[in-house]
Amino acid sequence: MENIKFKSSILPVVLGILMLVIAAIFELTAVLGFAEDGEDGVIATIAISVFFVLPMVLVSILSFWSYAETGKHLRRKLKEYGEAKIISHIKTHTAYTYKGITGAKTYFTDKLIVDPKNVILDYKEISYMYKSVSSARTGRIQSLAVELWDGSSWSVCSGMTNVQLGEVMQLCYKYNPHILCGYTKENMAAQKQRVAEFKRGNKIIPRPDLEEEKAYAAQASNPAYTEEKKLQVPYEWTPQGEKEARAKGKKTMGIILMITGVFFFVLMTAVTFYFAYEYHMPSNEIPILIAFIAGFMVAFGGLFLVGFLLFREGKKK
Repeated sequence: MENIKFKSSILPVVLGILMLVIAAIFELTAVLGFAEDGEDGVIATIAISVFFVLPMVLVSILSFWSYAETGKHLRRKLKEYGEAKIISHIKTHTAYTYKGITGAKTYFTDKLIVDPKNVILDYKEISYMYKSVSSARTGRIQSLAVELWDGSSWSVCSGMTNVQLGEVMQLCYKYNPHILCGYTKENMAAQKQRVAEFKRGNKIIPRPDLEEEKAYAAQASNPAYTEEKKLQVPYEWTPQGEKEARAKGKKTMGIILMITGVFFFVLMTAVTFYFAYEYHMPSNEIPILIAFIAGFMVAFGGLFLVGFLLFREGKKK
């Protein structure tokens, strides 16, 4: 196992600086560009500041705050458990390792979830977990969202597939079967009650002892621990479910492309014949008309063919 270094990711800082630079460029451009336009220029500058500059500044502030909070959390956890103990625990008790889209790793041991650049969590302090989905230009990015008894929330394992999410949620549930699983109204209401209970002091979460080797041996021989706690994950998260979902997506996209190809071929052909008839196209220009129709057939026929191949591939699954 490679060296593990606990240091919060600088990506939020980079994002924050980038947003500040862009905001400064927008503001400077607005001030200089509308400086000579009198009252209208002042109004335009204010509008740009409110609708463009201010949101970017807020994003920047949130990014810096996130970086500071992550660093504060890691320092507190390292002090609480001891960095050497955590590293030793990871090396000897890791049950699952997730390698993210950036190459960073998250370790799931039998007592902790450890993302060295983000968070260190004890399974017992997790009250609620669900799939989190964020959109990006490259597509949907999924991660595991967890909420603690104290009301704080964290996101780990960015870029997970449904199958991987099912695996890690099963693992978390195995070590803490009291975790609420799934983003539902009932679970959200229950989580709200749990947080209130914790803040009233009615819930005490003991800190795990990472050096308690005898406990591991005792648990290994105890059927109550060796029998895995089963979590009912959605069928669409299973390998077969994902396979069927992909096949369904291909069939749907195939149908859309075939209909689009036929629709635009008919439309463009009809429009071309209409103009040819309306403007009395001479016979010597008929080859041009045929060339247009042939072009439509190649372009939209190709679109139809791609759709047909997608549909057929999806139907095979």
